[in-house]
Amino acid sequence: MALLTKYQIDLDLDARVSELPTVKQKEVEFAKALALDAKVLLMDEPTAWLSHSEVERLFQTIRALKASGVGIIYISHILDELYEICDTVTILRDGHVVEDCPVASITRLQLLKKFIGEKLAAEASRHSNTMRYPRGTGEVKLACEHLSRKGAFDDVSFEVCAGEILCVTGLIGAGRSELVRAVFGADRIDRGRLVVSGKDVSATSPIAAIERGMGFVPEDRHRDGLMLKMSVEQNLVMAILAQISRLGFIRRRQMSDAASRQISGLNIVPANPQRAVRKLSGGNQQKVLIGKWLQKRPEILILDEPTVGVDVGAKSEVYAILRSLRAAGTAVLVVSSDMEEVMAISDRIMVMRAGRVQGIYDASMVLEHEIVAHVGGA
Repeated sequence: MALLTKYQIDLDLDARVSELPTVKQKEVEFAKALALDAKVLLMDEPTAWLSHSEVERLFQTIRALKASGVGIIYISHILDELYEICDTVTILRDGHVVEDCPVASITRLQLLKKFIGEKLAAEASRHSNTMRYPRGTGEVKLACEHLSRKGAFDDVSFEVCAGEILCVTGLIGAGRSELVRAVFGADRIDRGRLVVSGKDVSATSPIAAIERGMGFVPEDRHRDGLMLKMSVEQNLVMAILAQISRLGFIRRRQMSDAASRQISGLNIVPANPQRAVRKLSGGNQQKVLIGKWLQKRPEILILDEPTVGVDVGAKSEVYAILRSLRAAGTAVLVVSSDMEEVMAISDRIMVMRAGRVQGIYDASMVLEHEIVAHVGGA
């Protein structure tokens, strides 16, 4: 108890760790390290999966630790966090230190350039500032009318058009992931109407959704998206096995050609089709997962937290992929809790809270702090 008081960590000592909120579980990890009289704490992406309010509570704990003399090495790819909590920044790219300086001495654009290079940084800045296509071509590819699922979401209505990126954001527990899983057919819909490419869908399943031209990149790529022990090549062709098979046998040349096109087009590194996916970085694993669906050329692509656990460079590459899909006329539906990401890639933004839609906004007409206020219910 004295340890928790010293570092201003508020924990229920009788609670089960499995039942604690994620932010409190992280504080338990801090306390465990401090019990060993640690003078330096290494934090690797500590805010992953946290809501905005939980992030702020975590930052309060970090500030208290810092004030008590604990040194903290904080690893993050979220630029807002660097300016919020860090004093100095060391930037790594391709295994080498490219910058080491006080945070106050470097601008966000300079940071981006150091992270991902001049070309990608300029492209990201140009798109985030000017390129918005609310409602895309105007052709509605996915229409959801009054969708409800007990305990998850209620009376949700929205449309996604060809050639646009609609981002769904909100706090953890807002029903975002449950909604897109139900749209794809992974979970049931209790009430409501789903229209895909102009056709009513009364009952759906993932297989039926795929047949209707939909693809789904799940939130947990390890559990739900990839065959980790299988090769990059095998994962990349998983969605088109019927197209590259004859009489029940996979045609090796077609499989190799299809995988090679995606490896080259998505810049999957290393460019070794036989490498096990589990040995790739998080960013390259995510590109493999997206590439699997690109093989199907989906008319509607749903992505749930597409850049969680990937570095800034891979993020920019994923954003470029999404923009190219939009340019090709794909309807792109993205779930994201990363507000910087939402503001960077969306054409329209749908805010959910407590399972209901709070509003849908043209991304070019709304500011980040306004979306944050809507997310938090202010």
